[in-house]
Amino acid sequence: HLIHTLSLHDALPILHNMKTSITVIDLACEKGLKELGDNSVIDDIIEENNKLQDNLEETLDLFRLDEFAKDYIPEKINLRELVATAVNNKKRDFIYSKVYPKVIIDKNYYIYTDKKWSKYMLEQIITNAIKYSEKENSYVTFSVVEENNYITLSIEDKGIGIRKEDISRVFQAFFTGSNGRKNKKSSGIGLYMVKLVSDELGHEIHIKSKVGDRKSVV
Repeated sequence: HLIHTLSLHDALPILHNMKTSITVIDLACEKGLKELGDNSVIDDIIEENNKLQDNLEETLDLFRLDEFAKDYIPEKINLRELVATAVNNKKRDFIYSKVYPKVIIDKNYYIYTDKKWSKYMLEQIITNAIKYSEKENSYVTFSVVEENNYITLSIEDKGIGIRKEDISRVFQAFFTGSNGRKNKKSSGIGLYMVKLVSDELGHEIHIKSKVGDRKSVV
């Protein structure tokens, strides 16, 4: 049997066509809602289209990770600006979910990392925090703990919490846990990718939580 490994270069035309189709569906749904008003069928199409978009982005991320060694540029980065950029990129998610960011980081904190990949990790964590926030009008808080010449970025949400038996497995590929099974949009890829990138960058990431209490990712 001949086994062909699909590279990012090979996949790009296919993925680009998929992204175009998703955009067209999105625009068609917007037009349909304007003409028909509230319509449960169109709402269902929008929801499924959003799932396709998320799955497509995760596929692209897996390909990009393969290129990590060629695409790693460490530099001195202002932490507050890095977080602000990631938060701004997720502005629509915050607004639609009625979950709001609180950035409590002094402008004088700098870290040595790769800007693009660190922003990628932050956006994945933010997506996860918003997705599992317990109710509307809650917050995702970004703060810094400085200890023994180390800077720890804490990202805290007032979420539904994670069961003790699931904590040790949240960074495993495709693991969604009891919360993920309730949330049909969960793929179990986001935090897995965060852990892989974190290891490549030489950073550490930890998570602590309990059911019914706020969840913290650092």
